[in-house]
Amino acid sequence: MQNETTFDRKCAPILLDELPFCRIEEYLEERASLIVPLGVLEPLGDDLPVGALNRCCTAIAHAMSARMDVVVAPTLPYGNSTPFTAFGGCAGVRRDTFASFLHECLRAWLIHGFNRIMVLSVAMDGAVALESVVRQITKRGLCDKAVQFCSLQGDERFRELCALHVSDGATDIRCERGLRALAIAAGVKSAPRTPGTFGTGRVAADAETVGRWRRRGRDPEKLRKLVPGARFYQDGNSIITPDAACAFFEQTVSFLCEEFSPFLTAEDNASR
Repeated sequence: MQNETTFDRKCAPILLDELPFCRIEEYLEERASLIVPLGVLEPLGDDLPVGALNRCCTAIAHAMSARMDVVVAPTLPYGNSTPFTAFGGCAGVRRDTFASFLHECLRAWLIHGFNRIMVLSVAMDGAVALESVVRQITKRGLCDKAVQFCSLQGDERFRELCALHVSDGATDIRCERGLRALAIAAGVKSAPRTPGTFGTGRVAADAETVGRWRRRGRDPEKLRKLVPGARFYQDGNSIITPDAACAFFEQTVSFLCEEFSPFLTAEDNASR
């Protein structure tokens, strides 16, 4: 909560959608930074909700906001995860559509005076989609240096943390166990496992086969056949405990704050 005169420090996230526009303009006079979390409707096994990664990204962004005293935008819940549309409830938009939509949001915030914006994605194709946004920003004359992007699954430090805390789990598709650990830490509740073959599916194909699936258009129905239970990594001898999940979440937030703090919390970063 913010009082009537200033923003409280290091206690709670500063939520853009809970502030009147005049309070946001006051914030801009002090620190013109913004964190934009990008969610996605994507299956994470047959025991977690399809919105689990929305919760993960929101929790990370809120933790970063609280630690760095930076305002955070509402999570954009629909991403570029079109390869997963064969799984019930999962929806996404094409890369160019997604890039145009995000570009328009960033353009408005830049016009308002947010001159340092960090965009965080946890989606499978986060890096590729964000590259499209960078091209649009550059093409349309906006300052690309005012926006920095982080595709968490494409970050080498995140993959190193996966190996350290949750027995890796990174595949050519996504960082399965790392994402599940973040979901646990974010308080996402799992449902009873579906009986039968669901939950036991795994990409049994090697990297060449997965690469061929990508090159041939990343057909959603083919992916559903490859991984019927939407699990891309199996390790029956390694259970992610709540303590391990929380430690993993803490380390993830810490390295993101370390990496983006110089950009977001520069002393001269104010709109006026």
